[in-house]
Amino acid sequence: MVFENTVKLHVTDPAYQNETWRARHHFKEEHQHDPPQRRNRDFKPVNYGSFRGILNYKRAEPFESLKNLKDLKNEHAHHPTKWAKCFLFGAMAGATFGYAWFVIRPFQSFPIRKLLQATGDRPWSGRYLRWAKNVVTPYAMIGGSVALTYQLVFDYLRHHEESNNDRPLYFDHLKATTLITTVGAGIYGGLPRYWFTGFFVGSMLFAPMIWWLRVHGKFNAQNRPANIFYDNNVTKEEVERIRHLDEIESLGSAMLAAPGYGYFSGDPKHV
Repeated sequence: MVFENTVKLHVTDPAYQNETWRARHHFKEEHQHDPPQRRNRDFKPVNYGSFRGILNYKRAEPFESLKNLKDLKNEHAHHPTKWAKCFLFGAMAGATFGYAWFVIRPFQSFPIRKLLQATGDRPWSGRYLRWAKNVVTPYAMIGGSVALTYQLVFDYLRHHEESNNDRPLYFDHLKATTLITTVGAGIYGGLPRYWFTGFFVGSMLFAPMIWWLRVHGKFNAQNRPANIFYDNNVTKEEVERIRHLDEIESLGSAMLAAPGYGYFSGDPKHV
């Protein structure tokens, strides 16, 4: 096989330029090729020259394989993917509620005239797209920024899991939500009372409500069965192992959600 990727190295072996020497050692060309290399058995040799081989049908992360694209919505370990999904979710929520507020809110005639002038009235010219761009985009950016800020603050507070086992998740949720509402209200109002109002409303109203929706706000959550499917050739041992793992995850989730979970608190001497 002849590779197009070649490297001219005339000084590596002076005898290589000798045509008789090349013919005796079964070399046909003067150029020394940059052959594909295989670093270890985890890499397979490919004819890409200095690419130095690719992974031997293995991927460092599941999302690197296109067949796992259907599982992208469940990805939570890869931070950039999780943050991108969080921003898109917040942008969609902000666009939906923001446009609903735009429809019913009181407004003045001058901003509406500016909006209509920016949109135009020529049919089949994309005026509805320009309308949506001018109306929905600010609300989408606000919603995406709020959701992404919450996720970044939450990840920062939880990035050392080995030291967070004794702190319930709600406290970190409370910190992130209160920080967003305090800063948002303070920037919007500009006065100290707005900062205090944002702090009080965020910590006493928004944080508990959002936490309840996050943990318990599911349709038919109590009676809905879990969708668990097994292959036809699965063994009883594998089913038992999977159920054991599910039980461990359930106990771990309860431990992180309940304050003081697992601690002995029924000693009559300390009542």
